[in-house]
Amino acid sequence: MLSQSQVQLGTRGISDMFQSMRGKWLLLVRRAHLYLSVFFAPLLLLFVISGWAQTMDFDHSTSFMERLSKVHTEQYYPLSITNGKPSFDGHTDAASKKITLPTKWFIAAMCVALITSISLGLVLAFTMMRNRIPVWIALIFGIATPVLLLALAHVK
Repeated sequence: MLSQSQVQLGTRGISDMFQSMRGKWLLLVRRAHLYLSVFFAPLLLLFVISGWAQTMDFDHSTSFMERLSKVHTEQYYPLSITNGKPSFDGHTDAASKKITLPTKWFIAAMCVALITSISLGLVLAFTMMRNRIPVWIALIFGIATPVLLLALAHVK
């Protein structure tokens, strides 16, 4: 039969083991969160900025904004602009949609908050890690992956 001190010692040992596993699990979750966040941050910024521009009816006459608009709405980056419009067959008339001014300002506030949050997350990712190479790799792949996927749409 075990004495009370032996039972307490055994319970403490199991508790310490679970704490150690919990600590390792939380470290794994934090690292996964960090790398996934850094990987998707560039794409999130692209969608937030292009969506904000569409909502606020910014000048879409520039070819860059027109092209970003197509990436946002149709997941396609047109290579050429014809008659002031991107050359893409599935063009929809976005002007027919009416958004109220308070809605536009609410969306603008959300976009500013998201851009700030994503930017702060990137700063934290680079400042909290001793070895920044994996963070840089995640960021580079996060930029390169959507660019390559959009470029593949033009490969025949």
